Amino acid sequence: TIQLVDWDVESARAAANDFLYSCKALGITCPKPMLYPRDTKDFYPVMTKAIDKKPDMIIVGGAPALQALSAKAARELGYKGLLGNPTPTTADRLTAVVDKKFLEGYFTNAFIDSGPLVPAGVKKFREQWEASGNKWAKTGGPVAANYLPLILQGMQAAGSVDDTDKIKVAMEKMEYNSPVFGFCQWGGKERYGINHLTVYPVHITRIKNGADTGAYVIPAEKIKPVVLPK
Repeated sequence: TIQLVDWDVESARAAANDFLYSCKALGITCPKPMLYPRDTKDFYPVMTKAIDKKPDMIIVGGAPALQALSAKAARELGYKGLLGNPTPTTADRLTAVVDKKFLEGYFTNAFIDSGPLVPAGVKKFREQWEASGNKWAKTGGPVAANYLPLILQGMQAAGSVDDTDKIKVAMEKMEYNSPVFGFCQWGGKERYGINHLTVYPVHITRIKNGADTGAYVIPAEKIKPVVLPK
């Protein structure tokens, strides 16, 4: 059982629907998401309600500060299960708000850019980026680096650099190899009516002693059936 606790804003409500959709595809029991007002400062009441559901894992949403305070409340209330958030939130943004002891074992999908699990493409991209005198931006750089190769490969597949309709049609049918992430796919038609969603490998990190530690890299071909089942 996984319980979602998030702030009550439009983006979170949309994400909650996607969360329930994916849990259903995986056969995971998910009680109704708990949404708290965006001006909430006391997270003990909502986390008490979440813990009462006896979930194996609690997904806490919101901005990094809200995640951190939710995790702290859960641990102080005695919750021993798993905690995490499915966004590329890095450990330093959470430990800036609460003591690292409350975040031990916390899962996010911050990019794995160091250690034994770092993909070869990400490692090479980081080396090239830093060698150019740029500061490494862990949360955004690798994803942004996907887009230009995608467009170039779309042009190659279409045999055109200026026929945008032809390029669009070609791109929607493509599977492509990103020099950073590796194998990626387009998807979304079965659910949203159009293939304009990029499905790329998902990085799962776990906080240990206040630092991001690579846990898993899930390939795109395993992600697509879960987030975009037919």
